[in-house]
Amino acid sequence: MKNRGFTLIEILGVLIILGIITAITLPVAKKYISSSKQKLYDEQINGIKGSLKDWAHENIFLLPESTETITLSLGQLKQSGHTTRVIKNPKNNKCFSNESLLTISKKNNNYIYDVKEIIEVNCDLLENAPTIKINGDEVKYLNIGDSYKEEGASSKSSNGSDISSNITSTIIGDSNTVDTSKKGIYNVIYSINDSGKIMTAIRTIIVRQSILTSNNSCINNTNKCENGTLVNVKVNDKENYDFYVIKDDGNELTLIMNKNLGSRVFWITKEDYLESGGTAWNELVGTNSKGPLTVLKALEIRTQNWTNIKSYDYTLIDDKPIPEKYGSKVAYEPIKRTNVRARLLTFTEALTLGCEYKEKNTCPKYLYENLGLANTDEEAVAYWLSTSDSNYITCATNITFEGDINSDDTTYSRPYGVRPVIKVSKTI
Repeated sequence: MKNRGFTLIEILGVLIILGIITAITLPVAKKYISSSKQKLYDEQINGIKGSLKDWAHENIFLLPESTETITLSLGQLKQSGHTTRVIKNPKNNKCFSNESLLTISKKNNNYIYDVKEIIEVNCDLLENAPTIKINGDEVKYLNIGDSYKEEGASSKSSNGSDISSNITSTIIGDSNTVDTSKKGIYNVIYSINDSGKIMTAIRTIIVRQSILTSNNSCINNTNKCENGTLVNVKVNDKENYDFYVIKDDGNELTLIMNKNLGSRVFWITKEDYLESGGTAWNELVGTNSKGPLTVLKALEIRTQNWTNIKSYDYTLIDDKPIPEKYGSKVAYEPIKRTNVRARLLTFTEALTLGCEYKEKNTCPKYLYENLGLANTDEEAVAYWLSTSDSNYITCATNITFEGDINSDDTTYSRPYGVRPVIKVSKTI
């Protein structure tokens, strides 16, 4: 029997079927490829945001407060080693340029990391790109009335030659100069072009209304503020309070409020006491005591709207021992507090500042004045420290109206006040 080939009609039928299959599958394949590339692109953007967050963690004291926004270039993240030097758009095989803009802002007490603008270039323009380094801080905070001194930047070519003289700078803001007579945010953009290969770095300048005022000029110069120096702090747009300096490390002040904030507070509630294992109100609790949680929560609630004060995380530790002759013990495990603006004065700090344990009139006057009168409902005669008592180990040590560090030897019966301790940069 002879082999018979395909007829023209059969061939046409096969072609039609193939065409139908192609018509169905090709758009699906294109959509899948496009979706895959978009997914890779989104991963690149999220990777940049993650790198920006890493940079922020290493530069936490440069981060903005309130509605302020700082801007960086992608080139800055590359040069600092937080991201790779070549980031490619999988949709068109072009690369994200060093001039691409990134921002960090704050909203509802959370930092927002954003890729504001992506600029794309041919990838060969990123090879052997020059470097650029900002002189001074990448984020600079000024008070209204301060003078601004431009510190510039430096740059080197890929072969190490100094090309700083070729840097161009542009100021973006309310004006083409940094105006410190009013609040504002300015971006100084430094750029170097070396044979078509560009590197960019950005300095953010934020002009603020100062939240610190004092009759002592130490708060805004290089002179150290003495302990006990009185300063006024504008904690938010509506409230300001007096504080005393208890530490000046040159760039940052640690302050204690000059009075108790709000009404009196128990160190621990009866319910907490019973829940922690106590069998009677006046019995000792042991190392599982919740200790100062009730006081800490009261303090944190009363200061949560202090938006001008930077929030931070810390671990509260029972920082006794006191001298062994007093029967030193540790009453509670370390307590981690997150996103808080104030803490309690520690026992160690009180000793460092000149107080002595159970000795009258040894604390500096600024630490125990404005305590209020005894036997009143609204004012305390002492305030809590973040330390337990050696004899009644669920009870805090405190600074009393007599000017000493003492303990509440009636255990739970006497509520004392809370006195916020905060940290404030001398640059704001």
